[in-house]
Amino acid sequence: MPLQVTVMFALAAAIAWSVLFTFAFGAVMAAYIVKIQRRKGDTQIVVTDDWIERVSGGMSLRLQWTDVSRINETRHAFFMFDAKRPVFAIEKSAVTSESTLSALRKFLRTKKPGRYVSDDTTA
Repeated sequence: MPLQVTVMFALAAAIAWSVLFTFAFGAVMAAYIVKIQRRKGDTQIVVTDDWIERVSGGMSLRLQWTDVSRINETRHAFFMFDAKRPVFAIEKSAVTSESTLSALRKFLRTKKPGRYVSDDTTA
């Protein structure tokens, strides 16, 4: 096989692996964050213009909005990402009503770009 074809094949394989690894690892990390947060018991989430905070099991985790690069909403949660990985999650099961969920989604949209579920679909 000519060197040029070998190099192109290796480059294509490396790109495919990195894309697969990035998306698969991100999904695994997001699920892991939710699992750990649920294990800590009753949780209170506080969302302000400057930060988001999770208080659970006598511990507090505060994340400044400046540390969040994007937000991805799924059927079950809002995931906050830093530059590379998920760092915080708000489970939708903890939101008390559809109107509160809609208000939270609108607020998050004003804070950070991302992928959000439309307000007119069931999330």
